[in-house]
Amino acid sequence: MSLTYYTHARRDERKIAITFDDGPNPPRTDQIMDILENMGVRGTFFVLGKWVERWPQAFERIVRHGHCIGNHSHLHHAHLGDFDRAEAAIANLMGGPTRFLRAHYFNYFTCLYSPLVMSGAVAIIDSDVNPADYDK
Repeated sequence: MSLTYYTHARRDERKIAITFDDGPNPPRTDQIMDILENMGVRGTFFVLGKWVERWPQAFERIVRHGHCIGNHSHLHHAHLGDFDRAEAAIANLMGGPTRFLRAHYFNYFTCLYSPLVMSGAVAIIDSDVNPADYDK
């Protein structure tokens, strides 16, 4: 098994990666997209399969504007690693697989036994800064 896990990008460049979890979720996703477009910036959206299915137009806008897409599970349940189900929903609309995965609640034990992860098809993306907004 080839597992790729990132906690940060290159440190020799003055760049940051802006990531958003749990979408697409109108109207918030639309507001974020407008801000990013006005600033000429792209981000990475770690999306939930259930919301991709519910709001396909919002998801397609993210893809159409060249933002990176990552898998953030299907249902976002604390102890359920349903990344394969999410991948099917995402790939169906995106026209291909994602390359990145972020575990919900940053609990990477939920994804370790996923066939998607075990196959090495995705890189696991953690975070330098964890806002822990889900703990509030």
